This record gives sequence, C-alpha cells and structure tokens, in this order.
Amino acid sequence: MQRNNVIHPTAIVDDEVQLGHGNTIGPFALIVGKVALGDNNWIGAHSTIGSPPDHRGFHNLGSEPALVSGQIQIGSDCVIHDGVVIHAPTSGNTTIGDESYLCSGSYVAHDVTIERGVTLSPSAKIGGHVFIGSDATIGMNAAIHQRRRIGPMAMVAMQASVVHDVAPCSVVVGNPARFMKVNQIALDKTPLEGGPWEQELLKPFDVWDFSLFPEILQLKFATFSEALNSR
Repeated sequence: MQRNNVIHPTAIVDDEVQLGHGNTIGPFALIVGKVALGDNNWIGAHSTIGSPPDHRGFHNLGSEPALVSGQIQIGSDCVIHDGVVIHAPTSGNTTIGDESYLCSGSYVAHDVTIERGVTLSPSAKIGGHVFIGSDATIGMNAAIHQRRRIGPMAMVAMQASVVHDVAPCSVVVGNPARFMKVNQIALDKTPLEGGPWEQELLKPFDVWDFSLFPEILQLKFATFSEALNSR
C-alpha cells in the first residue's frame, strides 16, 4: 500500500485490497474484500467499498455473509465522495469506469457496470445488475430499478424513478421516468457533424439505423447494445 497512496489513519483498508498509484483515501473510509483500485482516485470520508451485497441469498442470520467470487473494479481518476456505498457482486464484477464521479451519498448495488465518465449526483441509487453507459448523468435522488440499462450520454433527471431502459443521448424525467428530449448538452460536448443521424435520436432505440451515426457514437452505443442483449 506504499505506492504514493495517502490513507488516513482512521481508514480501514483490507490487505486483500489492490491499490494502484496516487490514491487518496479519506477519514473513516472502509475498503474491504476483493477490491481493485486503479490510479489517482479520491475516496471521501465514511465511504464503504466492498461490503456484502444487499441480497437475501448472501446472508444467513448469525453467520458471516457468503463469499463472492467476483471483484469490485474501480478504474483511475475517479472521485468517490463522502458516504458513497459500493457493494460487492453476487456474480461477475461490480465495475466503476475511469473518470467517474460519484457524489456524496450515492449508492451502487451489486453487479453494477458503470462505464467511463459517468456522474452519479448526490443520493442517486443504482439497483443490482444495472448498466450505465459512458458519460451518462444520474440526477439527485434518482432511483434506477435493478437490471435496467442506461445508455451512454443519457441524463436521468433528479428524483426520477427509472423502471425501463433509457436510450442513449436522451433525457428522462418523472415517476415513472419517461423521455422528454434529446440530451443536446452531452452531444454539444462531443465533436460531431450534423446529419440524418440526429433524426434517429427521436425514434425508439430498437429501430435506429446505426450506419447513419458518426463512428464515435457507434462505438459508445456498442457496449449498450451488448448489455441489452446480455440480460
């Protein structure tokens, strides 16, 4: 744990935890079990990473929770703010991509996949086996039902309740969450030329003509399509 990592004296980091370089771990943070961190992550006070999944099959009253075979994998250059909870998987891995920003009090359940550059706003709650595509944003107090798929560059509005999959580059609002508009803010941050692909964004995702989209978007959509097909 010496590799230029700064660990507060009150933090607890298991010997089993794998740390890269330049990580900062704040007061009273708890990192236990099969956890692998990349480089230059900032872990805030009272965050908990690696505790057993919230799953009845993994708890027997009066005894230790069942062991898991998977791992929590956290990339590099992430911010995991105060009071964030990230649970161990029940199968496979729980994954946080590079440059993700998890705000205070957000919750990531077991077996979740979060791709690069995702933002979880304060108190956002992500259910088990959820997939969140790159550069998506989940608003304050939003809740994502287990096994839903959130497309890259999508925006889930604050306090929204997501019970259906969310298409890439879309903004959804309400309870239950529904499509409101295309996420033009996210598109404007990406170097793109206009074209007929822009009209595709107004259609249901399953009828999009992917050949019309710029290559940079096709690459982002590919893992979302795989996640839809793997459920």
